[in-house]
Amino acid sequence: MEKQLRVDATEATELTVDIAGLGARSLAFITDWHLRFLLALTWFIGSLLAFKELRFMDFSSGEFDFAGLPFLMTVGGALAIYLLYHPVLETITRGRTPGKRFAGIRVAMNDGRAPTAGAIFIRNLFRIVDATPGLYVVGFMSGLFTARSVRLGDLAAGTVLVYDERVGKKAFDEIAETTRASRLGSGDQAILTELLERWHRLAPDRRITFARQILKKAGVKFSDIDAQKTKAQGPLFRQRLLKLANAKRRPSGSGDQVEPARAAA
Repeated sequence: MEKQLRVDATEATELTVDIAGLGARSLAFITDWHLRFLLALTWFIGSLLAFKELRFMDFSSGEFDFAGLPFLMTVGGALAIYLLYHPVLETITRGRTPGKRFAGIRVAMNDGRAPTAGAIFIRNLFRIVDATPGLYVVGFMSGLFTARSVRLGDLAAGTVLVYDERVGKKAFDEIAETTRASRLGSGDQAILTELLERWHRLAPDRRITFARQILKKAGVKFSDIDAQKTKAQGPLFRQRLLKLANAKRRPSGSGDQVEPARAAA
């Protein structure tokens, strides 16, 4: 049984985190199940009361229109909350639903990065298979016999649950930043270094143009910087380039290591 996930990014600090076992996974699932059930139930009851108050529904006659808009909004809304709870929250929180946060775990890609939207979609789509024939029997059996205690959805998506009590967002951001830096070739790295050295001697429009080109090659998004005022863009671009350069310069096998998180309950 594999106990730890080691992340070896090019020229990066090695990170080692503990892989979550069935106990932590079960705790997270049970917590999330109760939360999404209560949210869906609250929507269902609240919608019924609201439509009754607005006189869209009449319960006194004993008849109910199962094809009407009130029914579709009441039942459809509750189902949407129940079914979309995991994929939406995992996307927004980068792999940490309230239940996973409570259990001290999070979803990560097999290389340690934060989960992509595509991976989150696949792992949650496979819940249909993992839940069969009921009570997540298939998913539980998969967790028993796989090296990383993962269900079929994780195998298909290339994801794993890791303990996150002490790793936190900063470590995963470091992995992502170093991975981006590793996409730059030696020529691009030389251009990055020269650009930073000559930054204040270049015309503002030229240095921003070069910065955009390098960040684009590294796969670093900068739409948030473009949304800022022109005068504020220069320092922000330079800060992002410096972060990229520092990640690239980090010596391989430096020995720094994030201590594995202790298992929650």
